[in-house]
Amino acid sequence: NAEGYHCMCLQDFQALSKSYNICRKQSQSFALFRAFDRQNQNYLLLQDFLLGIIAAHPETLHFVNSVGGQFRAGCAFRYYDVGRKGFLTAHDFSHLHRASWSSSSRFFSLRFTMLSGKVHE
Repeated sequence: NAEGYHCMCLQDFQALSKSYNICRKQSQSFALFRAFDRQNQNYLLLQDFLLGIIAAHPETLHFVNSVGGQFRAGCAFRYYDVGRKGFLTAHDFSHLHRASWSSSSRFFSLRFTMLSGKVHE
């Protein structure tokens, strides 16, 4: 990037996702990349990538009133805010709702921990 930091572009992220079988579809890896891209810069710094991985891990505790909990909630919101509108449409929300009840999905497990009994406040 312009500041001289090493960063990961969408194509690198999708290649990594494919190599490690993180997402089944390219659209899912794009959504995950968008969720990790907190500043909407179209690239991830190492910090963004690591925080995103931690936020998406199902064993990460979710304290709603903590900085980490707010980050996890923001990550989930960005994942489902398809057009980066700053809000969830009824269609976006229906995807979030459907995914929260799907136990067979493997990608972005944050949605299960946030919307299941594993949420800690």
